[in-house]
Amino acid sequence: MSQTTFVVGIDGSKSGEKALEFAKSRAKLITDSKILIFYVIDWSPLSFQTAEENDTRHKRRAKEITLAKERILDPALAHET
Repeated sequence: MSQTTFVVGIDGSKSGEKALEFAKSRAKLITDSKILIFYVIDWSPLSFQTAEENDTRHKRRAKEITLAKERILDPALAHET
C-alpha cells in the first residue's frame, strides 16, 4: 500500500493552525502517512527588469523565505499535539 500524504497550507492564521491540527489527527489514524506543510510567498508577476532590480528582487525573496520559515513553518513544526 502507498503512503498517504496530507498537504496543508498554512499562513500563520488560526484557520491554518486548525487545518494542521486536523491533518495531524487524521495522520495518527493512518499507519503509513506523512504531512506536507507549505506556505506560499506572494511573488510579483514576471516582467522585464534591470540587473539591479533582479538583484534586489532576489535578496527580497531570500528574506521573505527566511521570515516565512522563522515565523510560520518552524513554529508549526515545533508544535506537537
